[in-house]
Amino acid sequence: MPASSGGFPFDSIAGRWHDLARRKLVFYAELHRSGRWQLYFKSREEFVAHLNAAMRVENIWARLAGRQAADEAVRPAA
Repeated sequence: MPASSGGFPFDSIAGRWHDLARRKLVFYAELHRSGRWQLYFKSREEFVAHLNAAMRVENIWARLAGRQAADEAVRPAA
């Protein structure tokens, strides 16, 4: 296996998954701001459950990638 330039070889993979998780969180934040969540979810509780799951996943990938989780500007108040 070729030597990596610092860190573990999976750091870049975790970073890409974190980028994806953050994009998903931003998408949910935009749904919340625009009110469009009502088109895709049957109830507010269902939307909040999906939003909370997206926040947990983003936080997990941030820790795995050695990054900071999304700030409150990205995370909507549900």
